[in-house]
Amino acid sequence: MALSCGRLVAWIALVASLALVRGAAGDCPPRIRKSWKRQSSQEKALYIEALGVAMDRGHHEKFMSMHVDKMSNAEAHGTCVFLFWHRRFLTAYENMLRSLDDKFGCVTLPYYD
Repeated sequence: MALSCGRLVAWIALVASLALVRGAAGDCPPRIRKSWKRQSSQEKALYIEALGVAMDRGHHEKFMSMHVDKMSNAEAHGTCVFLFWHRRFLTAYENMLRSLDDKFGCVTLPYYD
C-alpha cells in the first residue's frame, strides 16, 4: 500500500489527536514504558489484543511501511535526527493503539531488552 508522505503525516496527526481526546479524562497513569518482562500478564494481554486490532484494521501495516521505507521522506534511520524521529514515531504508534477502543486508552508500548 503506497502512501504519500503528506497523507501519512496527516493520518498520524489524526490518530494522535484521537488518542489525546480519549486520554483527556486523565484516567491513565503517566506513560512510563516498561520492559516486556516487567509487564503484568493483564498488561501483556491487553497490548497483544490492541496489536491484533491494529493489524486487522491495517493500521500496523501503515506504520511499518513508513518505518522501513528507505525511499520515504518519513524514514530517518541513519540520519542525525533518528532519535527524535523514532521517539515521535513510537508515540504516534502508541497513540494509534490507544485510539482503537476505550479499553486500550491506557496501553503503553513495552520495550524489549
